[in-house]
Amino acid sequence: MFDNTIFLLQKHGGVSRYFYELNNHLNRNQPGTSWINAPLHFNQHLRDYLNPDNRNLFIPFSTDKYNFNSRIRRVSNSLANKRLLEKSPDIIHESFYNEDNIWNVNLPFVTTIHDMIREKISYQELKSKRKKGSVNRATKIICVSENTKRDLIEIFGVSEEKITVIYVGVDNKFRVKPNIKKTNTLLYVGHRNDYKNFTTFIASYAASKDLQENFKIVAFGGGAFTKTELDLIQELRIPNKNISQISGGDEKLVDLYNSSAALIYPSVYEGFGSPIIEAMASGCLVFCSDMQAMREAGGLGATYFDPKDISSILDTITSTLSNDELAHNKIALGKLNSKKFSWDKCALETVNVYKSAVA
Repeated sequence: MFDNTIFLLQKHGGVSRYFYELNNHLNRNQPGTSWINAPLHFNQHLRDYLNPDNRNLFIPFSTDKYNFNSRIRRVSNSLANKRLLEKSPDIIHESFYNEDNIWNVNLPFVTTIHDMIREKISYQELKSKRKKGSVNRATKIICVSENTKRDLIEIFGVSEEKITVIYVGVDNKFRVKPNIKKTNTLLYVGHRNDYKNFTTFIASYAASKDLQENFKIVAFGGGAFTKTELDLIQELRIPNKNISQISGGDEKLVDLYNSSAALIYPSVYEGFGSPIIEAMASGCLVFCSDMQAMREAGGLGATYFDPKDISSILDTITSTLSNDELAHNKIALGKLNSKKFSWDKCALETVNVYKSAVA
């Protein structure tokens, strides 16, 4: 059983996508292997799940006013507990972190650690306590990269024998689409707060007259630009026509990967970096931070820079974009690299973790 926690916290995002894809591929390979126990939820990935056994109701309206979201969570948990007793699973894979065992059952638990950002970069005591509760409760732990495994052992002191590293996959929808021409777009994907380092990226862009004359920035997702971001854009004297923020679903994102000159991924820390392999699968050039987790994702297909150094970001991007042969070679290596990441492989390796947990 995958529990409902992340589907009540995320409308969409990398973690809920992970469980949605994992459940899909587990059941595609072995029908009836897993199910998502989220009777009421806010998640758009789960909303689109077409399995006939999906009895989870999507709530299209979300607000903290009048404790609406909290009430939905309480009702969902109550219904989920009843389903848990009815279906009697062998193992529970927690979809996100809870300090306490909210399911009140004596079953093996598995938890997936996606990153240690809240412990290393922007510490939040309550969230860290919840994560530690899930880690301590888990019979087995999955980490999405060797980098995350190392951080988990270092910070929480978890036994290495308890941990298995399983890389996430890339969906087949992220692929090269015919007849889409490349544009002069530098694409940024996802949230832009603190450790994502978006401001250093746009500062490097602003420092180059050549980039500003020949390329535009598109930020996909992450919400509209904040007042702070708009003020910074103005302060850096980046013309409004040169930078925009748009939202949309996966199909829009696939089109952007296919049409953009490059994906820029400047985070100072990541647990893995799924946009890197999505972009590569779509035939998009990738520039990203020189961090272990991103090297695990990008391999030889990405071009790396120092995310804290404006000159490094600028020189890395311009030197490759100005060399067509080098850029084409990197795109080819990226496509090849992306083939290493498969949801079927992820699902198979995850089943092996379940078997070891119940043994």
